Amino acid sequence: MDAFKRAEVLFGGETVTEREVVNVIGRWKETSQWNDIGAAVQLDKMVAAGVRSKSQGTFSDRPTQVVDQQRTPERRKMLQKMGQVQRFLFVENVPTLPFKDAALARSVGASVRELNSEPLNPLALEVVFDALTQSKSSFANQTAANARRAKYQNKDGSFNAAALTSDLAAGRLYIYSFAAAFYGTQNLLVLAVLYKRGNLDGLLDGLSHLGDVFSSPLLFAGLTAPLIGRTETDLLVPNLVGLGAYVGLFALLFYIFRPQILEGKDLQSSPLEKTILNRKKD
Repeated sequence: MDAFKRAEVLFGGETVTEREVVNVIGRWKETSQWNDIGAAVQLDKMVAAGVRSKSQGTFSDRPTQVVDQQRTPERRKMLQKMGQVQRFLFVENVPTLPFKDAALARSVGASVRELNSEPLNPLALEVVFDALTQSKSSFANQTAANARRAKYQNKDGSFNAAALTSDLAAGRLYIYSFAAAFYGTQNLLVLAVLYKRGNLDGLLDGLSHLGDVFSSPLLFAGLTAPLIGRTETDLLVPNLVGLGAYVGLFALLFYIFRPQILEGKDLQSSPLEKTILNRKKD
């Protein structure tokens, strides 16, 4: 049997079993079964009554305690309007639902009674929601989540581990691609400045045993010269052309993955995925 881990974990990390995952997805088929019960009922009443959370108001009259934004009526109202479902409701409400799917239970060598009596693994809940949203986001597109949940069962009702694995892998791709493009910018600039100032000389010496390629100043110069330059007075200044090119590269990556990052749409909405699918068809 396969083992699954959070989408944000690339190497190592805790895993959950197929049985633990099945015990989560076998308790619901539509997101409305868990997104509109429990705490959601109270939040909906607050929305209908126009109640605002304590985090609202002017800066001076806001309370000092931290408010969980996931549980505010403002967040609930906004996400409902956007067609999104929330992670905290999934984690809290799914364990309250009974396990009913006999075909899913049989596919992992268990019975409905056995799985219904077993407590849910909190990590399994997080893993399944990661797959539903293909990220580590606190919310997921409702239509896409329902479609992905349907894929986790084969036509005979058994568990489709490959579909869940695929969605988790897609989540890792989006998480680390976005991090490399966005969070990597500041790190690259810092490394560029350190190199130009000669602060990386010791590091280069330490890497010399790995080969001339890794320790070659030409490699680092080629990476950093487009971003950082020097004036005639030896003052470090940003290279606007190089920075513009880097920003353009980030914009391209953001455009490619924008549907998944912002809207949580299906893979087919990504220009990159369309290209891949078209090549497969050819």
